[in-house]
Order: sequence, then structure tokens, then C-alpha cells
Amino acid sequence: MIGTASALSIRRILGKRAADLMKGGEKTGKVTALERALRLDRFRFATAFRIREQVRSIPRLLFLVLGVAAASMVMLFGLTYSHSMDIVTERGALTRYNYQIEYNFTEVQDLKDSPVPAGAEPYNTIRVHPEGREAVGFYLTGMLPDSVGMKLNDTRGSPLPRNQVNITEPLATRLQLAVGDTLRFVSKLDGASYTLRIDGIIQAYGEQFVTMPLEEFNRLTGQPAGSYRTVLASQEMDFDESKLAGVLDTRDPGAFEQIGAPTSLIMGSVSALAVLIAVVILFLVTSLIVEENHGTVALFKVLGYRRRELARLILNSATPAVVVGILLGLPAMLAFANLLFGLVAETLNMLIPITVNPWHVLISFVVIFVVYEITKWLSGRKLAKIAMSDALKGAE
Repeated sequence: MIGTASALSIRRILGKRAADLMKGGEKTGKVTALERALRLDRFRFATAFRIREQVRSIPRLLFLVLGVAAASMVMLFGLTYSHSMDIVTERGALTRYNYQIEYNFTEVQDLKDSPVPAGAEPYNTIRVHPEGREAVGFYLTGMLPDSVGMKLNDTRGSPLPRNQVNITEPLATRLQLAVGDTLRFVSKLDGASYTLRIDGIIQAYGEQFVTMPLEEFNRLTGQPAGSYRTVLASQEMDFDESKLAGVLDTRDPGAFEQIGAPTSLIMGSVSALAVLIAVVILFLVTSLIVEENHGTVALFKVLGYRRRELARLILNSATPAVVVGILLGLPAMLAFANLLFGLVAETLNMLIPITVNPWHVLISFVVIFVVYEITKWLSGRKLAKIAMSDALKGAE
């Protein structure tokens, strides 16, 4: 892209006559069709001048709007990604369980031979995928009809029965399923096909699983009655460690302390990148505005304009374009995030809900606008250095 742009620019310059190049270029003050259509004579001088300053350089205007929109989009994406991951952590899997200790056995257990102690509940699970979509893996979980170890609420927050087939909302949305629809899936273990009717939708944040009664689960999968492989417990249990494949204790804050580290790193890096983009784009555009209006600024100084008046007249002309660019950042971020998170879901089978915090939108607006004000201040110093005598040199 840089090579193409450079070639086009060089070709344009070399296409001019040598005499025109020696004069310092042609005067770029032609009235465009857009300028004529706006009928700027209806406005006050200052307003008309600012509008004319932008419409006479449409490429520069587009560069400014798209550059600011890109910076706003990148910053909003970093903040939204961080907020969405916090939602997944705080309202998702870590708060799913009333019983916070999970014991996983190496082999299938039997309730007759190995009954579960008081304060614990048996579960059985298999890994499955929908027919024809092997990338969409999820767990089918069997639980007792009177179990309380796992929170299952519908989308309105009301408790769901355990004696029916329930599917998490993200998985239902991904598979385009509703209550009453039929789910056909295949076991990843032995390739067996199964069919279930959906009875309820579980409120969830990125989680993908289906629940059903334990006895029906064992009968469906061909396992003996009373089979289980996982136990959720409200307190530590004295199980034979040689039979355990692993233990997950969500009461230990250190078990999940590393979850937020990558998110914070991504958010910080993306935010810094957004600020860098904003600084480069805004500084280039404001500097270009000053250079293009070098002779005009000198003439205005001869006419008695002061530094603040010149800054408002010359530099503030880009303010509406900056505001438009910032506002375009939100829909651009949503489109980008939907595309990216969709690819992540299909590639890594990880669902990330897009949750926009209004405060983050405000923070993004304020940060980029502050960067814009700083670049205007820096460019204002250049305005102060332009001498009135430059108006007599015919710089333009």
C-alpha cells in the first residue's frame, strides 16, 4: 500500500511542468461542486471558513474521519474485550456452582457400590458435538432431579427444573435452537448419535452445555443405572486419591488469579495502540492544516487576528470530523468484534459475549478528544511562529 501510494504521488509530481514545480506548486483554492451546493454565503465568515477548509480537501477529511474512527474502534475493542471477559468470569462458570468443590474420577463409579456422602451430588458427562459440526463441542451433563449444587436459571432469572433437558443460552443461540426444538448430536467418544428435545434455556455467559436427568442420561448413553464420574461437594470429601483424576476447588482465589492477567495485558496494549494511532493521525492532520494555511494565517495576522482567534478559526475546523470519527468507532468495533469472536468460536470453540459498557464509550470519547486538544495546542505553537511578512512572499 505504501509503495502504491508513493508511486502515484511521484507520478503526479513528475507529470507537472518544470516551470510549475519551480514556482512552488499551483494554488489549491478551486471552488468544488460540494462547496457550491452548500451555499456558504448564508453563514457567518468564521463558520463558512471552517466548512470551506474541510470540503476543499476531501481526501484529508476522509483520512481524519477514518483514522479517528480506527483509533476509537481499537480503544473500545480493548475495553469491551476486558469487560466481556470480566462478565464471563464473574457471572459465568465461577459462579455457576453452589457446591464449589469438584471431584473427577478416573473411572465410572456406581451409586450402589460407591454412594455419595451427604453434602455432595453425583454427575455424569460426555463430550459431544452437533451433527455435521464437529468444531462445536459441548458437554452433555446428567444430574439428579433434586440436585442443588449447580445454579440453573432461565433467561428471566427463575429456577429451571432439573428433570428436563436444558441448554445454555449461548449454545442455543449458536445452534439456532429454541424451546421445543430437537437437538441431534454425536458423542466424541464412540461416535454414537443421540436426539433430545429442548425443554428450557439456561441463562449463561459464554458457557456451552446441556443438562438432563441422571438416570435418563445413563439410559441414553448405555451406561448402567446409578453411574457417575463427577461429584460436586459443598465441603472437602475423603475420597480415595488413587481413584481421582483431579480436584477443582473454586474457593481458592489463587486457582483463577491468572485468568485476568492476559486480559489486562491485552487491554493495556490495545489502549496504548489506540492512543498512538490517535496521536499520529491527529498530529499529521493538524500539522497539514497549518502548512496549507501558512499564507492565510500570515494575512490574518496582518488583519489583526490574535493567536486564540486563529487557533479557533484554523484548527477547530476539524472538530466536527473528529467527533464523527469517534462516533463511528462504536459500530465499527461491534462489527469487528462480532466477526473476530465468531472466528474464535468456530476455531477455538470459545464463546465470548460482547458486552458494551457505556462508561467505556465515554472514556474512549474523552481520551481521544483530549489527544485532539493536545495536538491542537502543539499545532497552535506553530501558528504563533508564522510571521506577518510571509503574507508578502506569496507562499501559496
